[in-house]
This record gives sequence, C-alpha cells and structure tokens, in this order.
Amino acid sequence: MKQSSTNNDYKNSSLTIYYQNSGRKNNEIDELVHQGGSKILHLIPLTEYLLSNTEINYVNIDSCNLRACFCRKSRKNGGVSVFVNEALRYTFADLNESCIDLDIEIYDVKLHYSSSNTSLLSTYRSPSGNFSYFLKTLASILNRIYTNSLNIIISRHINISYLDNDNNNEQKLNSLLATFNLFSIIDFPTRINNISMSAIVNFFIDKYKNENFTINSLQNGLSDHDAQLLVLNNIKIQNPSIDNQRRHK
Repeated sequence: MKQSSTNNDYKNSSLTIYYQNSGRKNNEIDELVHQGGSKILHLIPLTEYLLSNTEINYVNIDSCNLRACFCRKSRKNGGVSVFVNEALRYTFADLNESCIDLDIEIYDVKLHYSSSNTSLLSTYRSPSGNFSYFLKTLASILNRIYTNSLNIIISRHINISYLDNDNNNEQKLNSLLATFNLFSIIDFPTRINNISMSAIVNFFIDKYKNENFTINSLQNGLSDHDAQLLVLNNIKIQNPSIDNQRRHK
C-alpha cells in the first residue's frame, strides 16, 4: 500500500472523475486534461491506452500523477490505470493477482478525506474475455473491500451495452452490484457511429450516498467512445492541513 498527501490551491471543490477509454498513445492522452473545461479533475481512470508499463509512466496530466495501473502481460492493447490529483490523500490496493489479460483488468484507489473514504474501482473486460470469470472475480473483490461506511464507485468498460435490456450478462452484473447498493447511472449512448449506438462505458454508484451528482459525455476525438465526466457534489475536497502534509511526507 502507498500513501500520499500534498498541497494545492483548491478548496471545497466537488469530487470530479474523468473517465477515458483512450485507444491512443502517449501524446494524445496528455491532451485529455484540457477536455474537462474549467473542472478540477481529481481522479482520471483510463482503459485501453495501448501502452506498456514503461510507457504509461511517461504520460503527463496536469496536477495528476499515475497512482495505479495494470498493463497486459501477453496481449496487445487493453490495460487500466488511475491518475490521482496530487492534492489528495489516497491508498491503493494491488489487484494484479486478480487480473487476467482480456478477462478482467482492474485497480482500486481509495481516497481519504474528512471522516469518510471513497473507493474507485476501474475495470476493463475484452469482448472475447470470460464473463463468468470477470463476474466471479469482481464479486470476490467487492466482498473483500465492502463496508457500510465505504463509498464505492465503479468505472467500467466491460463490453456490455446498457441500451440492450435483454442482455443476460447485463442482468447478472446488475444483480451482483445491487447487492452492494451499486447502480448504473448512464442511460444514454456513449458510442455512436453510422450504423449503431451503444453504452458499454458506465459508472456504478451508491445513489443513497451520492444523491447529488451529474454525469456528462464529452466528445474529444481520443477514442470511438465518448469520455465521461462524473461530478459528485455531495463530496467536497478540501486542502489537506499543514499538519497532515508534514505527517505524510
């Protein structure tokens, strides 16, 4: 486990998560920070970024640092990573032992602020991945980390469209996540082309713990999937105190 705390100039800003399925190389990923407009970006989960363990470390995103990543061992493409705003206190759990190329690629970053914690699980599954293994592994991870006080958020790209109500895998995933009070918040297309539209990128949150939120798609040309900007207005991020900064250096 690793921990960090540094100072920044923001105070009382809503927790903002910018999800990007990139499908692009280093220099194009660097540009995504400008797509959030005037929003302060606290967490930036990326999937399918086409980079190796070495290459992902050269990605530069303003005020955010790479804090967790999984790059495929035997296959091309794929991967998940999470960039965290340098002002935030966090820990991350290494879930590499649970990851299998194509089947499930996942990481967990936990933010610590005030008297509560928020855990972001970022995950990807290939269209050819084993869905049963994905579901079983996700259930095991959630059972391991879940507590009543922990605010769990899942950003996921697992190649299940949430515009297809008859999808059996979607129903299985919904049933699993509902047992942890986690529900989908995207009901609009996140990828549109000339012949189809789909919503295979999604966020799952506890709507009782996050009553005041906004979710928007951003078309930025970095992928065939729109980026997603989630703002949780009930979670306010404050500057760490000077004492806390010294304690965690």
